[in-house]
Amino acid sequence: MGDWEMLAKMGHHGAATRLIDVTRDPLITLWFLCDDDAIIDGVSVRNKTGVLLALQRHVRRD
Repeated sequence: MGDWEMLAKMGHHGAATRLIDVTRDPLITLWFLCDDDAIIDGVSVRNKTGVLLALQRHVRRD
């Protein structure tokens, strides 16, 4: 298993990483932003530190 895959798996299971999740589907973004719980010392803690950054690419057609 490579380093990137290991970091992705760690982040998926709640470890703190510096990875950024990217998707084109805003509903997937909102799901993970709003429904992400962390477990600290066996206690479920609501994560309230999510940030949503929306980018829109405009294609110029002359």
